[in-house]
Amino acid sequence: MEVLLLKDVRGVGRRGEMKQVADGYARNYLLALGLAKPATGGVKTAWELEQSQRVKKMESKTEELEAQAEGLNGKQVRIGVKANPTGGLFAAINEEQVMRAVQDQLGISLEKDFLVITEPMKHIGGHIVKYQISPEKIAEFNVIVDGN
Repeated sequence: MEVLLLKDVRGVGRRGEMKQVADGYARNYLLALGLAKPATGGVKTAWELEQSQRVKKMESKTEELEAQAEGLNGKQVRIGVKANPTGGLFAAINEEQVMRAVQDQLGISLEKDFLVITEPMKHIGGHIVKYQISPEKIAEFNVIVDGN
């Protein structure tokens, strides 16, 4: 029996997926507990429409992220923090501080999930930060940490 999963089911699939399962398993477990509903004609049509809308949304989101990466590649951002006399910072620079600096100085709103800081920023100077939206698409920019 083909069912549309309404919730994540371990060993079967995730919410929103259409799966083929044994008839008894579907009737006695998935349907009885409200974890799935039978994939009838109307349900299939609505699911296909939802899937096509999801694909369009993902494509537009990917285009937006690529535009952000293009605008960010090779740019430079400055962050001012307190430092000790030897140039060490009292606290490492984190993703939120980098995102805030990029927003304030470049006007680009970044998503934390794609920001890659390879080594902790614990000293004054330049640091390379990556914005990786996919394995192929990586933008690198320079973060200059200034001590007060």
